Amino acid sequence: MPLINIGDAELYYEEFGSGDDIVLSCSSGFTAGTYPELLAAEPTNCRVITVQARGFGKSTHQAKPEQGWLDQWADDVCTVADRLGIEKFIYTGISHGGGIGWHLARRRPERLRALISVVGTPHDRAGGVDSSGGRRKIVEGRRNPEAIAEQLRIMAGWSDDPERIAWREKYIEERIAFMTSWGEDEATINQGKPFPDDRRGT
Repeated sequence: MPLINIGDAELYYEEFGSGDDIVLSCSSGFTAGTYPELLAAEPTNCRVITVQARGFGKSTHQAKPEQGWLDQWADDVCTVADRLGIEKFIYTGISHGGGIGWHLARRRPERLRALISVVGTPHDRAGGVDSSGGRRKIVEGRRNPEAIAEQLRIMAGWSDDPERIAWREKYIEERIAFMTSWGEDEATINQGKPFPDDRRGT
């Protein structure tokens, strides 16, 4: 993955495929072989760019931006697209990556050909707007692999397919290794719920 300079930060990114349809995705990090990367292969044959969000990994680390993490990450996606000469793109993301997509759709809808949000729809207001209960539990249990695994299993959902269960457990093991390697600045990032200014809902 190369670094791309976006002015006030450097972001780590990876590119797959070379198709006409361009897909961007942003997250704290990507496990090899997960779905954004797979979109570069048959039958979709997309050009896929995955961006490691600022605050994580090899991207620039910093304190919480004044405008909030989700708005900052959404702006960063557009700036990466600008640097790569991409005018319009499909955006996809999972969980906080999906939240980035919703903020991108609100802030820069003219840049999007489509938004594919996976378990990233806006949350209700229960428990306040600071974060989902699951994210709070991961932050609180950031050095406890069992606590992280419990939340990842909830996010992954139920299955009785042995092949899917085996894949999920391997994925969870890799994510635990990834997340427990974070420094405190990364492990305590709490992006909050999408659209924290919207107080509607329960």
